[in-house]
Amino acid sequence: MRSRTMKLLSLALAVCLLLCGCNLIRTDPEYVKQQEAEKAAAEQAAYEADMATVLATYYGDRVVTKGDAVDTYNEQMDMYSSYVTYMNYMASMFGISESQSITAEDAARVRDNVVKEIVKTRVLDQKMLDLGFAAFTEEELAAIQTDATNEYNTYVENAESNGSSHDDAVAILKTSGISEDTVYSAVYGDRVKERLESVVNKDTAVTEEEIKAEYDKLSEEAKTAYTDKPASLESVGNKNQTIYYMPEGYRYIKHVFLKPEDAVMNDYTEAQSAVSALEKEASDLEKQIAEQREATAAEATSSDAAAQTLNDQLTAKQAELAAKQTELEASEQAVWANVQEKLDEVTAGIEAGTPIDELIEKYSDDPGSKQDGIRERGYLVYETSTTWDSAFLRESVALENVGEYSAPFLSSMGVHIVKYESKPEAGVVPFENVKDAAAKAALDEKKETVYNAQVEAWVEEAKPEYSFENWVIK
Repeated sequence: MRSRTMKLLSLALAVCLLLCGCNLIRTDPEYVKQQEAEKAAAEQAAYEADMATVLATYYGDRVVTKGDAVDTYNEQMDMYSSYVTYMNYMASMFGISESQSITAEDAARVRDNVVKEIVKTRVLDQKMLDLGFAAFTEEELAAIQTDATNEYNTYVENAESNGSSHDDAVAILKTSGISEDTVYSAVYGDRVKERLESVVNKDTAVTEEEIKAEYDKLSEEAKTAYTDKPASLESVGNKNQTIYYMPEGYRYIKHVFLKPEDAVMNDYTEAQSAVSALEKEASDLEKQIAEQREATAAEATSSDAAAQTLNDQLTAKQAELAAKQTELEASEQAVWANVQEKLDEVTAGIEAGTPIDELIEKYSDDPGSKQDGIRERGYLVYETSTTWDSAFLRESVALENVGEYSAPFLSSMGVHIVKYESKPEAGVVPFENVKDAAAKAALDEKKETVYNAQVEAWVEEAKPEYSFENWVIK
């Protein structure tokens, strides 16, 4: 009996222990919170220790840590990755199977450059203070940020003007290494440079020999660039950049441009586009009819039904074309009527000998013709240019003699009268004509050389020591 009782007690104790065990392993919320907090604290401590990893020292006790560099590194690696992706896409478009990839060596090179750039930036900030400049105020930094934002937005708008969406424009810029942060860094660096250069280059000057050497260099570079591709000079001249070599086939053109009201001009351009499209469709049908006749003759077979169908289509298309041409003529007359009053005044001014510069200033709706350089010389136009509206180019190169005016004509933009302003002499531009520009180019180049050498010396004075190996790139 005792034995049986003991067995029952043992069984009851086992059940009790089992039930107690279940309660003991039941989740304790406070305990879990504590564990999670300890884990998070450990992870944070490990992260902070990692970010505190020293990658460079300079001026003996100043340091650059991984935390200082990691964001810039990640951004530059993102840009590098975007660039590689783009290049691989372009390669595939041309049937090239080999693709590029980012290696550990590439990543390490980006890391090293980022750290070195941080050291240089900090050294230059210190040099501003050493040379008596105050640190940038909050207002100055805000102005730098505003300038950088405006500059970046201009990049984006230019990319969007080529038909890209906003997101695509941002992606394209990123591929080229342009982001809000990189533009800010560039603008900030320019402001620092302006201050330091005022001291570094205050006595920098160039000699007559250096100016002449710069002229010879720039003239030779221009001759090489534009001898084989003369039309490419057109954009340089029309951006008011200095021309050191002039190929044959150029002339300077000034014009008075009269812009019709948008609604009137839109009607004309839409009718013009419709006529062009119908002319092509009619031409395609004529080709099909001719090809069918040749095939029928060669095969000695008849296809009257098919031929009749094509002829019917051509007849209908020609009727549609005739109607649209009538509409085009009416819209063209509306354009002329819309600007006739101003055009009469311009024509009268030309007949009275009024200088074209005065007529441009008073009547022309082309802001470009009033810009510095263009206002004085006119537009630089190449004889076989692909830049200009076809009507503008045709009328500009049709003028035979300097000083001649065209009759008023209509382009895809509005009404023009062009004047053959001058014919530039072909060949290397004489030294005296561009001496001031060559002197500025020589001085700018020398200042850049002097400044860069001084920056390098300042960085060396800081005695930077790099520990890139402390940040292992995988």
